[in-house]
Amino acid sequence: MQIGSNLASPLFSKNHDSLQIDITTLATRLEGYFSESEEDVVLPNNGLIYERILRILMMKKNVFSRWIGAGLGMVMLGQGTAIALPGTTVTQPLRLAQSGEAWYNCLTREVFTPEKQAWCDRLNIALNASYSVPTLGDQPQVGVINFDNGRFADPNRQLNAVLSREQGQLAFGDLDGNGQQDAAMIMAMNTGGSGIFVYLAPLLNLEGAIESPMLVGLGDRVKINSVRILNDGLISINLIIQGPNDPQCCPTQEVTQYYRYSNGSVEPVPPPGEALPDPNVSIPNGVTLSFFQTPTYAVRLFSANDSLLINLYNRQTRRLEINGRAVTVAPDPEGIAYSYDGSPSARVYRSNVGTQSLTVNGTLEPQAAAVTGTVTYLPRMALPPNALIEVSLADVSRADAPARILATQTIVAAGLQVPFSFELPYDPAQIDSRFSYAIQARITVDGQLRFINPTRTSVITNGNPTESIEVVVDPVQR
Repeated sequence: MQIGSNLASPLFSKNHDSLQIDITTLATRLEGYFSESEEDVVLPNNGLIYERILRILMMKKNVFSRWIGAGLGMVMLGQGTAIALPGTTVTQPLRLAQSGEAWYNCLTREVFTPEKQAWCDRLNIALNASYSVPTLGDQPQVGVINFDNGRFADPNRQLNAVLSREQGQLAFGDLDGNGQQDAAMIMAMNTGGSGIFVYLAPLLNLEGAIESPMLVGLGDRVKINSVRILNDGLISINLIIQGPNDPQCCPTQEVTQYYRYSNGSVEPVPPPGEALPDPNVSIPNGVTLSFFQTPTYAVRLFSANDSLLINLYNRQTRRLEINGRAVTVAPDPEGIAYSYDGSPSARVYRSNVGTQSLTVNGTLEPQAAAVTGTVTYLPRMALPPNALIEVSLADVSRADAPARILATQTIVAAGLQVPFSFELPYDPAQIDSRFSYAIQARITVDGQLRFINPTRTSVITNGNPTESIEVVVDPVQR
């Protein structure tokens, strides 16, 4: 690949940890500089910009792009191959190693083969369709976005959205079993803040009366590696999400999620041959599943009267906004969502890898800080499925008073074994540098204490850590 010296420099923004590139300008200026071999690279000696371009192109990830007119820094990226550039000739479909889906560059000017023409016609329909979106900014009602060539902008609401046409980030196939071509697109939306909310955007009956089931949220600033429609209509999405110790900006954990269209909507389903986690297994009354605080709210998810209930306290107004209301439970392949749909609405999501999050009125509440780690023990023995692993962040400064609990998480073993990952979000404003804080852990079975940590596991202050903490619990002698 030879990159010439006529590439101008104002393509990059330095105001973010990750580079942002005007992909249209970059594609136009790079046109003609690509060869078949990545080994054949010639760089002129005229600036750091060429090194940056080369580094991005060679790391086998799609690049951040700032779409002209939309102002949306795209993050629905992944480990796909190099971007397709306007003006290049692609007469045969490119096959992705991960997804196996055909992909064409529809911006070329040669006479299309029948296969490519049909594929590009479907893409054009999808890029100019209307999609049903679960939220528009902070508004809880359903909205419809009408795309124009894959872009949408509403300056009045600071709402920008784009549909990806990148290699590996769209797929065509039959989702509902009626023999017609459907689409699984990827959409990213920004409402003026730092979040880039990524959605699975299904579209039915591209060759007839088009239907748009409700979009499915995939996460904030997640990275899409591949989208596939399998033979039986199952949608497979390989993506990078935030792991237990990842900041929101920088996900590192690779997962594959599965979705299926049924009865008018697209829902998460377990991987082939697996079952979703049982959301109600062995949760006796009086158990606090989650208690943690953000800068604005304190939330408690607990069991009582054979139900799962939620409390939501507004720390700024000092009002208990939700008091013991029942939640609906929705498991998916990555965890379980506990939702209250009243006013205000609240949703606690607990992932299978220990992370916790709170969403209020459709807005994901920021976590200022968290203590993360694992609970384990040394004896070679298995826990029963109904074992409860309770982990708390406590202020243990006063020897003559009970510890003050700042956050709690209870994990149901459900057949899994140690180590168990945990995350305990807290508000740094709660922390006094003069005080001592520790992680307390215990494991109970049928209300009987089986394991406890006998020694203090100090965190946060006095130089103690907040990440990758291993809490070892010992068996209780009975």
